[in-house]
Amino acid sequence: MKQLILIASIFLISIAGMSQAKTAKAFFSEYDSESETYSFEEANGDYLTFNFVDKEVLTKFALKSDKLIGKSFLISYSTKVVKDEEGYEYEELTITKLQEIKLERTISDDDED
Repeated sequence: MKQLILIASIFLISIAGMSQAKTAKAFFSEYDSESETYSFEEANGDYLTFNFVDKEVLTKFALKSDKLIGKSFLISYSTKVVKDEEGYEYEELTITKLQEIKLERTISDDDED
């Protein structure tokens, strides 16, 4: 019995390590129909590219159109490390929730020149 509990615990810990929930505040940049990805730009200029979006989010927000470009959102998303067919690991990001917010872009010292 103890061995079964130990195996179950190790399994649950490994699953928890594979997928993590995160949040970010960013501006919607574009939907790329070729790669089927959704790009957002954070206030500091960094980009987040999402591979997937939950169906509930897509029914509420028309991310495949240009109407939301430039709008700011609080993005809840999950990450998952997967391997491609050659065995290389990469991270897949999935939007699980979107909430429209007010957000201002930050200007770095490099931008002022």
